[in-house]
Amino acid sequence: PLLSLAYADEKAILTVKECHQIFSNLNQIVEFHETFFSNQLASNLSIPQVFNKLSDFFKLYAQFVNSYPLAIRLLDYMQDNSGFCEFLKTQKSKTGMDLFSFLIMPVQRLPRYEMLLKELYDATPSLHPEHDDLLTALEKIQVVTRYVNEYQNDVDKMALCKKIQ
Repeated sequence: PLLSLAYADEKAILTVKECHQIFSNLNQIVEFHETFFSNQLASNLSIPQVFNKLSDFFKLYAQFVNSYPLAIRLLDYMQDNSGFCEFLKTQKSKTGMDLFSFLIMPVQRLPRYEMLLKELYDATPSLHPEHDDLLTALEKIQVVTRYVNEYQNDVDKMALCKKIQ
């Protein structure tokens, strides 16, 4: 709904660029979950098989996690815009969640998946047929989480170099 208001010339409460800065690649993440992840979980595959099959797709989160601080700064700045604040109040009354809470969810998702897989692995007997698949899934999610963190560190370093120059 926010993006459609950005395209409304006389009613625009923020620009299309600002919308993209706030939401980054969230549409891609949602599409991944709706198209691939949810369908795979609903299939006959086990949880570790799904994570093993799709783990590389979770790298989509790197861009969103990297842009999250900018999104929060922009939202803080937009608090002076009465039209924007009114829109946020309306959306919160419809969804029960404010935009800040909504935007943190993708940032928290990978660590939560890692914790879930770790708990499943720890609770699964070593002779269980899924034990090895759980370990592989956990290791793959840990690799993706490291990738996202390293991506963030690289972006931070580039920004610092640019600032120094």
